[in-house]
Amino acid sequence: MQRKRVNLTTKAVENLKVPDKGRYEVWDAAIPNLGLRISERRLKTWMMVYRVNGKQRRQNLGRYPTMGLADARRAAQDILEKSQCGVDVVLEKEAAKHAINVDKFQDVAHEFIERYAKPKNKHWKGTADYFNRAIIPLWKDRPIASIKKAEVHALLDSYMRAGKPIAANRSLAAIRKLFNWCVERGILEMSPCHGIRSPGKENSRDRVLEPAEIAAIWQAADKVGWPFHNYIKVLMLVGQRRAEVASMEWKHLDFENKLWTLPRENTKAKRQHTVPLTDTVIALLQKQPQFGTFVFTTKGDRPISGFTKMKKRLLEKAGLEDDWCLHDFRRTVASCAAQNGTSVHVISQLLNHSPGSISGVTAIYNRYRYLPEMRVALSKWEDRLQEIFTEHCPAQPLLLTYAGTEGSVEK
Repeated sequence: MQRKRVNLTTKAVENLKVPDKGRYEVWDAAIPNLGLRISERRLKTWMMVYRVNGKQRRQNLGRYPTMGLADARRAAQDILEKSQCGVDVVLEKEAAKHAINVDKFQDVAHEFIERYAKPKNKHWKGTADYFNRAIIPLWKDRPIASIKKAEVHALLDSYMRAGKPIAANRSLAAIRKLFNWCVERGILEMSPCHGIRSPGKENSRDRVLEPAEIAAIWQAADKVGWPFHNYIKVLMLVGQRRAEVASMEWKHLDFENKLWTLPRENTKAKRQHTVPLTDTVIALLQKQPQFGTFVFTTKGDRPISGFTKMKKRLLEKAGLEDDWCLHDFRRTVASCAAQNGTSVHVISQLLNHSPGSISGVTAIYNRYRYLPEMRVALSKWEDRLQEIFTEHCPAQPLLLTYAGTEGSVEK
């Protein structure tokens, strides 16, 4: 049967009329045999007709607008390329579907962690912990296809009633990825998270630590002991992200030139970042026992973890309320730099924020051009710390020798 082809655009797809009864199909002029079916139920479904090994196949790709025009064309092109190599995507999806036990939510969730989260997310252990603690017990033995949108809303509402809007948003993000992965693999036709908006309003934090808090935390770091005492101090001094400092490797430190170079795979921004090191930071790092890959470690082959317990212990030793987070160190360093007249471009470079319109050779040039300014900013922050200690704990020098043997922890 001859199919009428249309030069589809996103606007054209949006403006396609819904039939009063039944359904009809339109076919894309750009990709052979890519079609869109529009039904009286207002559903728009992408489909692909192809031939492999002499047999004609029809495969649903996804629904609009969950799958846009560009994504549908990419999926169709992938099917065409596979079919030309004799690969039948219908059989391929069926095999993938049966490879996972979809009768139990917990089995699908574990497969999601192993096949998606673990290879794609370096913080996959946190994802696994969240699913094992909060999500899997909720829908443990349920078939994955039985989870309805109303149940997702019920989960999010429970967080909102408990006054935890950010936890609600993070929960939605986690389970949305899981269900989208199921759709991609053909386990589900549609995600129950489709159309659900983040329920909690997130306000950008503006918490900057007070001088008395800074002094209390610095003193408490030594009471927390190994392996966190020097980590906390370095975190306060360099203004970098918690995970990036925790993952610091010996091979990335240049003590002679006083530099720490983070490879792109170790940064949230996914680009190389160079941080000047002050004398105090270098002294703290050189106090660390050197075994294995990582600077802050208990086993050598993996960085430290357990930040929630560490922060709780730090709070107890510092005598502070739980109204701040480790990321506030970073904001405090940036705030001090701004007060000292450091330009916004240098602060942005120090924090490894997006360079905006700066790219290519210019971005590389800026990365090295700003190193002296970044060093000055961190040196001024170190001077400010010394002023704080002089005022709030005059007996405390900036670099306090840890009383005890490295590797011990105060009981």
